[in-house]
Amino acid sequence: MRDDLPISIRPVAPTDYGYILQTYTKSLHQTHPLNFIPNQIFFPFYTEIINKLLTSSTTLVACIDDDPDQIVGYMIGHHHNTSVVIHWATTKGIFRRLGVMKALLNEMNPTSKNVICSHYFDLFKKIKDKYHLIYDPTVLQGIV
Repeated sequence: MRDDLPISIRPVAPTDYGYILQTYTKSLHQTHPLNFIPNQIFFPFYTEIINKLLTSSTTLVACIDDDPDQIVGYMIGHHHNTSVVIHWATTKGIFRRLGVMKALLNEMNPTSKNVICSHYFDLFKKIKDKYHLIYDPTVLQGIV
């Protein structure tokens, strides 16, 4: 993350869950092929899955230094063997390409170069080689 950005990373707070649930479900529902699932089926089903992930994973929040309630990004993940599993991560548009996501990933403290993604997202193909991403939804077994 750029040194001149007044952004810090902190653990998730109870007041963050509404924002995280809203942005996670909305973004996930826009991905292919999940965008074909009708709202009345998708949202109850994935809300339950996301709530389980939030209780069984580490969630880190990037926020403005002098306003910790102002979220600029977050990452939900856990360690799996020698890799880090990322269930979901996002950064607000205005803060993209400034190193926020890289700082969140570094805070997860990966012990290897491999990062496993349990959900597919639109940028996956574009950044998979740069960040050594592996798409593997089977890591959700036993969690959800």
